[in-house]
Amino acid sequence: MSDAAPQEPNPRFRYSETGLPFYLPEHWGYDHASLLLYVEDMHLDHHGQLNVDYVRTNRDSRPMEWAQRRDQDHQWRPGYGTRIAGGERPCTDHDDWDCLEDFRLAGLLDYNGAPEFQAALSDIGIEVAGELRKFRGRGNPVAEFDWEKAMAEARKKVEG
Repeated sequence: MSDAAPQEPNPRFRYSETGLPFYLPEHWGYDHASLLLYVEDMHLDHHGQLNVDYVRTNRDSRPMEWAQRRDQDHQWRPGYGTRIAGGERPCTDHDDWDCLEDFRLAGLLDYNGAPEFQAALSDIGIEVAGELRKFRGRGNPVAEFDWEKAMAEARKKVEG
């Protein structure tokens, strides 16, 4: 079980029915970036099949995903919550599965949860992941990546 105290809703975010925030692209940081590049790799080389052992999983909110992990003794801690822009962790229970939902809501991917655990990048997601990879490859820090600009440019390119 998570040892985090219940968190007050923050007006900066929208919330799911379970009380977890949906982070909009303007809030995405290092954890979203690394997950998007992981999903891109799985999309390209493994038919979108995610390996649950490589995905941060909060056992309390994701029991079906947790059950597929090899490391059943690993405990979720508040410090594992998704870091957003600036390194803040406004919700200590937000895990990579929640980040996948953030990507889905932003139009970057389609995702099938348990038991398939498959993620397919949309055409926009492929473009954004490519821009992020180039940005990182030039030695730029994730904190300076403009997600909203990358998504707008990807939409223009994809939608004509």
